Amino acid sequence: VVVKDFAPRAVVRHASRHPVPLARYEYERNARLFGIPGLGGNVAAPIRWIVAGTGQIVMQEFVAGVPLAQFAAAAGGDQRRRVAGELARIVRAAHAAAVYDLDLHAENVLVLSAANGGAAPVLFDFNKIPYHEWPPNPLARVLVALGLAGPESRDRRYLRRLHRILTR
Repeated sequence: VVVKDFAPRAVVRHASRHPVPLARYEYERNARLFGIPGLGGNVAAPIRWIVAGTGQIVMQEFVAGVPLAQFAAAAGGDQRRRVAGELARIVRAAHAAAVYDLDLHAENVLVLSAANGGAAPVLFDFNKIPYHEWPPNPLARVLVALGLAGPESRDRRYLRRLHRILTR
């Protein structure tokens, strides 16, 4: 089990942007993504959230993987391409279920080694408020308002970055 204890500063910042407490918010996004058919093995299992005043924690399955960048440095080209394809599949499935902004930073993707020699990416960080719900800056607000940036925009941009890490 991993216990994520949110810093009071993060709790306050989230509260200024969203009415649902941060721990519950992350748990619910985690559970929603975990529940998408075919993604259970690619998402850390949510366990519980607790809010006690400004103290907030979320618990989820421990993922014994390596960070994506470390995996990319050590893996062969075929394995890296398969993981890149898996990440694209995860994003497509999430978007089909209207789950956006998966926070696909290289540090937020762990890669598990499979017994058959394969590898599977696993997501575990779910507290990002989707771009279209809370644009991070004035330019983003304008782009969203004009329809030039949709709910899938940030995921696609981050997916391209991860693809570059995995295919170089």
